[in-house]
Amino acid sequence: SARAFAIPALVALGYDDSGTSPDTGTTAAAQHSSAIALTDDDATLFVVNPDADSVSVVDTASRTLVREILLAGAHPQADATGAYAPSVMPRALALSPDEKTLFVTGERSSKLHVIDVASGAPTAAIAVCSEPVGLVLSRDGRDAFVACSQDDSVVRVDTQSGAVDATAHVGSEPWALAWSSDGATLFASNFLTANVTPIDPTTMTPKPPFVVPDVAPRGDRRLAHGEARGLYDLAVRSGAGELWIAHTFLATDTAQPELDFESTAFAAIAIASEKGVFAPTLSVDADDVPGVDGAFGDIVSAPHAVAFTRDGAWALVVDTASEDVLVVDAARRVESSLLRPLPGHQPEGIVLSPDETRAYVTERNTQDVVVLDVTR
Repeated sequence: SARAFAIPALVALGYDDSGTSPDTGTTAAAQHSSAIALTDDDATLFVVNPDADSVSVVDTASRTLVREILLAGAHPQADATGAYAPSVMPRALALSPDEKTLFVTGERSSKLHVIDVASGAPTAAIAVCSEPVGLVLSRDGRDAFVACSQDDSVVRVDTQSGAVDATAHVGSEPWALAWSSDGATLFASNFLTANVTPIDPTTMTPKPPFVVPDVAPRGDRRLAHGEARGLYDLAVRSGAGELWIAHTFLATDTAQPELDFESTAFAAIAIASEKGVFAPTLSVDADDVPGVDGAFGDIVSAPHAVAFTRDGAWALVVDTASEDVLVVDAARRVESSLLRPLPGHQPEGIVLSPDETRAYVTERNTQDVVVLDVTR
């Protein structure tokens, strides 16, 4: 059925050896909000199904659906016009440190849903705020931090009592959350204002935000430029003290009828220190314009999720609109390779296995997971 969670393909991904071996331990997905999560033994995968009001549990060895956990009374049903509206719309999930409990944000339900992993049963639905999206847990699992996209805030939830015990007001439409490398700061992206707001997780006091810089027009409208928007994900690069922010440049300077597919939106990765000092933004190269004008030799569109190898040598970027995975040499800050096409549609999340020999990508539109073979 359309609600079943399938794994249709094994795809090979090759890139150069960095000369270091990956460590083992907690998966990097726990450090920032994600639509997909993996147990530390690489045995079980959890994926949100925003359009089916459910979470899928997948056995990675057999690549089969173990169960689908419904978060609403029933799956969304089409009305007389053929349209349907999910009542929960799960967006992000996070496993407790002991992997016994799964937490899931419901954008439309305005709740933080709690699931017992062993039984697959929802055990609580905590009212948190309006349209929660991003989600991370504290290292001890006692606190859940939720980005409230329509309340302009990030809330802290006591996972023992189920109570919202603190709120940080961070400006318009917070979306993604990520921990700093030392765990002392929580970063929240503001989806449409290009801000990243640091938060003290103990006092829940927001610090002055730093702004992803716009890029001015560069003479040819095909060159990447515009206002930074759509901050879907942010993640800290291990060992480098860098925060990588997946976003898009909107070329608002180009008017119709000149505005076309080559000059409307440009994929980009903004890189800042954890103190908010920005390096030059990585963007796509305009192949038809003489000279090298971007870090990415292939045209990609709508970067949505980022996963780093544990040593911080490589970044794997999921592009939703161009339906591919872009591999970036993080030290040199250039494209290393591109996996295109993916076998399904609308990829929105990625997680690496603990030994980093595989990556899993969730594809929302075709409701499946792609398994990537990763060779350093």
